[in-house]
Amino acid sequence: MITEHKFQYYAFISYSSEDAKWAKWLQTKLENYRIPNFLSKEKQAKYLRPIFRDKSDIGLGRLEQNLSKEIEDSRFLIVICSPKASISPWVKKEIARFKELGGENRIIPFIIEGSPNPKLENQKNCYPDELSKDILGASLNELTKEEAFIKIVAFILGLRFDVLWQRHEREKKRKRKINHTFLAILIPLVLFSIFKIWDYNRVKSKFYSNYVDKFGIPNGIFELSKEQITHKNSHYRFQYRRNKLIAVEHLNSSNILTDFLLGENQYRPVLMNLFYNEDGTLNSIDYSDLHRIKLARIIYSGSKKNEIDIKTPSGSTAVLNANQTIETGSPIDIGLYSKSLINHISLIRDNQGYIYEEKYSYGGMEPINDLNGIYGKKYIRDQQGQILKETFLDHRGQPMNNAKGIGITNYKYEEGNLVQISYYNYEGKPILNNENGHKIIFHYDLNKNIDFTSSFNIENNKFQSSDGTFGCKYEYNEKGEMTLITFLNTFNNPINNIYGYAYWNLTYNDNGQEESNSFFNKDYKPTVRNTNTEQTHKVVTHYDNFNNIIRIEHFDISGSRTNCAEGYSVLKRKSSKNGLLIEEETYNGKLEKIELNGYFLTKNFYDENSFLIKVQTFDKRLMPSNSDKGYSIETRSYDNRGNPTKFSYYDKNDLPINILGNYQTIKQEFNKSGNIEWIRLFDDKNKRTENEIRVSTIHFSYNKFKLVNTQYFDKKNKELKLE
Repeated sequence: MITEHKFQYYAFISYSSEDAKWAKWLQTKLENYRIPNFLSKEKQAKYLRPIFRDKSDIGLGRLEQNLSKEIEDSRFLIVICSPKASISPWVKKEIARFKELGGENRIIPFIIEGSPNPKLENQKNCYPDELSKDILGASLNELTKEEAFIKIVAFILGLRFDVLWQRHEREKKRKRKINHTFLAILIPLVLFSIFKIWDYNRVKSKFYSNYVDKFGIPNGIFELSKEQITHKNSHYRFQYRRNKLIAVEHLNSSNILTDFLLGENQYRPVLMNLFYNEDGTLNSIDYSDLHRIKLARIIYSGSKKNEIDIKTPSGSTAVLNANQTIETGSPIDIGLYSKSLINHISLIRDNQGYIYEEKYSYGGMEPINDLNGIYGKKYIRDQQGQILKETFLDHRGQPMNNAKGIGITNYKYEEGNLVQISYYNYEGKPILNNENGHKIIFHYDLNKNIDFTSSFNIENNKFQSSDGTFGCKYEYNEKGEMTLITFLNTFNNPINNIYGYAYWNLTYNDNGQEESNSFFNKDYKPTVRNTNTEQTHKVVTHYDNFNNIIRIEHFDISGSRTNCAEGYSVLKRKSSKNGLLIEEETYNGKLEKIELNGYFLTKNFYDENSFLIKVQTFDKRLMPSNSDKGYSIETRSYDNRGNPTKFSYYDKNDLPINILGNYQTIKQEFNKSGNIEWIRLFDDKNKRTENEIRVSTIHFSYNKFKLVNTQYFDKKNKELKLE
């Protein structure tokens, strides 16, 4: 028996350089072969390693003395036999040296090509002359690669080939069984992991009745099921990806964006997209309109997300509409609305992240109020974060009344539904909101849609609203779409409003958009809207694929087309994908184009910020034409806040023209709150001019935020006394 400790290597592989891939394969196989347990103790090893292969182990260059030493330290010599090896001088030297060391009976030929004893013409010799023909090898001419390998191993271990092969086959079956068992466990785990990764990355949705701001991120409250939202007039859809909220949409039951919002939520955007910093904290929220067109970007900063900067979608500074202040934001409208200087909001949050105070400013420094005189708000909230009390603040942070005399608004909820709004001055005394009385009560049906509303005065008697009614009752279809509005008297019975109808019937298209409106009197007999000015009983609206209105038609009680108060029966529109009105033309009941105010068609033009900058009128042949007021083109200019500061008029030939024979340009100036301070008139020579009552300039004076005086001046700046 060969003594284990005499040898450093189990075997030395001798081969021709052209057979290197076989030598490398055999070395890898041998070194990874596990010695059977019944031999491992005897061999004092678990694997047949190391195996010496000169090019992999000796470094650069074949050094004869080094090879001689490695051969001496090898128990076996494995010769890769091939026609190339039979003539290789190095293979011959390695065999000769091993034989000199007395290892002839420990040489193992591995025949990959050729024959030791070629007898046929096409056979080539594979044994070097130094290798005895009597030494039988493992030949690929007779064995598979696996069988040849096991035969070599059997020789090294001193076992019979058939014994080791049978053991090898049994081991393969055992490993196969283990592998099958492993795969049976692994595959479900892999599939589960794949599912979790997919689930982590996919967009998931949840539905809520309401939400509140927590550290800037909307937090849904009163979750709804998919079944519930199919019967609810509106709801919020929260979309999550990678465990982060990425969007909030206000939708109707057909999953179309809707702006039907009540109470403290009335200024919320219909769509918000959220963006995060690399550390996972909130960076900003984009506000979008019903057409999913971005209106503004709200950027949050501070450890509690307590500072807000308002930007346009392109990143430049934006400001709030002058008559709108916000809880967590406002539907910032890029259009023809006066703008305040409010571009920054500072928030104070409680430990839960709810806002309990906010203040408005310009650039985070100068306190600014809106048209209603509000410099900020203070809130008291319930456990869910819903607003129970809203108090308006002045520039010192003290309670104040707004322009309508309202200082405090109280809200009540039941199961997340707003059930009452009431108004008080800042001292807490009940007051009337001229539009809604002192208190509004909301009732809900089983699907949590508003069932009916009533308004009350300070004495808790029914309050008559501006339309002559005392409340409304609402009915819905299975999809939660409002199909009937009934106007009520003090006894909750139907009453005709000032427009002549008590019932307002609505139908919807497949997208949940209002398709028709029809009107009935208190006896539910068909009636007309605006009895004194038109005979419209039914209005039908059509939409394009982008949810833009493309046609409005008016019908009388008999079902024939009729003219509305404005003088047309059918109004056709063309809009851009983002909802901007591009063209408008009018038709009579016979669908013939008609002239209205001296023109057949108007076209609107916008700048890159979607500001309306030009309106032009056209005749029936689509040629520019002057309107009844003498102009064809109106152009508009805006200040850096978006306030309309200049209106100019031109005729159909694009020449400046004085409208009504007096002025060609109107210029306006606004104060920081967005109130108009000055209006001035200029002629087509850019000189001060007067209108038909000699007014050239109008000046509006305010006490804080209330209009207290209006002055009129002629073109020589002489004040006029007008009744």
